[in-house]
Amino acid sequence: MALAEVSALMQDHDADLVGAAARLRAIAPSALGVDDLASYSWLVNHVIGEKGGDWPGARALLDALPALPGPPPVLLRNRAVAYAMSGAALQAWQAESELAQALACGPALAAAAVRLGTLQHLAGTADPLLVVASLLPCVQALETAPAGGPVLPMAARAINNTVSAWLERAQSPASPARVDPLVGTAMGRAARCCKAIWLHAGTWMQVERADYLVALVANAVGDWAAAAQAARDGITTIEANGSEEVDRAFLLVELARARYGLDEPAAAVKARDAAFALAERFDEPGLREWFDRKAGMLPERSPARAA
Repeated sequence: MALAEVSALMQDHDADLVGAAARLRAIAPSALGVDDLASYSWLVNHVIGEKGGDWPGARALLDALPALPGPPPVLLRNRAVAYAMSGAALQAWQAESELAQALACGPALAAAAVRLGTLQHLAGTADPLLVVASLLPCVQALETAPAGGPVLPMAARAINNTVSAWLERAQSPASPARVDPLVGTAMGRAARCCKAIWLHAGTWMQVERADYLVALVANAVGDWAAAAQAARDGITTIEANGSEEVDRAFLLVELARARYGLDEPAAAVKARDAAFALAERFDEPGLREWFDRKAGMLPERSPARAA
């Protein structure tokens, strides 16, 4: 039952954050198995700590989990994050040390994993310049890390969440129209680092989704050529490996956006039309709503030729 509830919350928690927090608190810690702990601990930090602003409450829930031999490294990371965000420095450092031992990755990479795990909860609200000041050293550590080991996928997921949170904030109507160049450069580097990790440690779907992230950042900063290339790379990866029509549709939206930026209206309309044709087959209302939101930000015609 606990596994089913955790799985359901992973899918629908954003629709009702208050209700999701209540559902998380209602799960008995003793009912959770090892397979539940990674997702459960992330949800606690995201829903109760980040969205609910109750980091002491998140910490208390994670502290209440039963002691298990060989806990999942993600749980150790998420505990370190909850400790740090609730002001328990000594416990945070202890959890970070346990993470380094569990991953056999050394203290520097464990510290980077914890910092990235924290940044994913801060990037949507904190000063972007402060976010990238902490993000860049982590990216640098990962760029020079050995290609193997479980710390890298953990870090890549946190990078994806961090960059995605920044993008959502940067693209909101309340944000400044122009992205700070230092922030944009750092986010682009982080997105490319994410792709490099998945090329060594991920599936082809993780690689093409990293290309989507690269394209999103490049379009956000007006690097139209880089965005078009990343979108094409993602589409090529899909074509070479199977069928993923949802991801392809979103990649086509970013390709259309880049083509408009490059003043290639015919190519932009072609990509846009192909994206909408795929979206017509979406059978999840929330998914189509998200697609329409992203595609709705496309210009009606080339900005360079607008009156």
